[in-house]
Amino acid sequence: MRLNRVVLPQSVVSRTPSADEHTHPTRCVIQAIRWLVLAMVMGLVGCQQSDPIREYTVAKPPAPRKAPLPERAARGPEISKPPTRTDPTTDRILGAILPQGEITWFVKLQGPVKSSREAVEPFLRFVRSFDFPEVTPVWKLPESWKEVKNPEGKGRFATLEVPIGNETLEVTVTELKSPGSDPDSYLLANINRWRNQLQQPPYGPDQLEQATIAVKTDAGHTAWLVNIEGWLPGSAPAAVAAPRLPFEYQVPSHWQVGGLRAFQRAAWNVSEEGRKATVTISTAGGDLVGNIQRWRDQVGLPRIDSEEVQKSMQTLNMGKAIGKYVVLQGPEENKAPQSILGVIVSAVDEQWFFKMQGDAPLVAGEQANFEAFVRSVQFP
Repeated sequence: MRLNRVVLPQSVVSRTPSADEHTHPTRCVIQAIRWLVLAMVMGLVGCQQSDPIREYTVAKPPAPRKAPLPERAARGPEISKPPTRTDPTTDRILGAILPQGEITWFVKLQGPVKSSREAVEPFLRFVRSFDFPEVTPVWKLPESWKEVKNPEGKGRFATLEVPIGNETLEVTVTELKSPGSDPDSYLLANINRWRNQLQQPPYGPDQLEQATIAVKTDAGHTAWLVNIEGWLPGSAPAAVAAPRLPFEYQVPSHWQVGGLRAFQRAAWNVSEEGRKATVTISTAGGDLVGNIQRWRDQVGLPRIDSEEVQKSMQTLNMGKAIGKYVVLQGPEENKAPQSILGVIVSAVDEQWFFKMQGDAPLVAGEQANFEAFVRSVQFP
């Protein structure tokens, strides 16, 4: 029989004998015998029933750890933000991620931006045809697509060839073990893995919704679609030709050719220590004073009367034409003050606008370069 520790009520352990017990020794003995019998009975009961509460001293268990995603090693090193590029993107990844319980399936097409554009619609039809009657998927191939032998050592489930004109693009289907928890982080990690392959910066958790489009397959499964454009690793920015205009001009070497918007004939990007500015040449209508008032609005300056606008103008010689030049500095109390250097000139049957707009400190530092650029323009 196992001896059990008996925990007596506190009233029993610390009970002070009454005055009557002090004056009657026999009664004290009888009372002691009663408690002894009670303790023995409780011990016997403990042999037949479940053990009473015992006290132990054990080490404190360690704090629980969040389990790492099982595919961390497969995803490679942590993604670092690549250098900023402004040249046109050259390559695209069309991807689809289909979680299926313990397995997540990845469908990926990669190729040049131009040719892969023709594959977008058949790629979407292909993804929507996925079904999982058993563990592995089945699908319907778009017309002209064909399945080929997987390259050795790639660990793919399937490889498909997609003819586009004179090119052949590749679609891969792979499988990875799903994480036990945090599926959103897993989804984002794989999207960022693809973005890194095209030298694009990673998305944060708050950008997951904008990074994907959820679609349903014909069989009712969820597929997360992504479309990523960028550049292959090691590719150099393509040389961008200087804009062709009906006059001669020279620009500083550190100005980078930029994209065009409505009415713009040429554009350059300027940056330094996180500050940015844009230089544009455009053609448009409108009267001289009205256009300068509009520029004042853009940097947060109040409008002034026509006479004050005329007084604020300087003149710059531009070949056989004379430009009207204004320097507009936004209020310094603004959180990120902007400035505009602007020249308006009528020449070659057009009204031309030469404008530099951006962060005030950078524009101030580029003022001499801008004025030299404008003076280099030689209107016939």
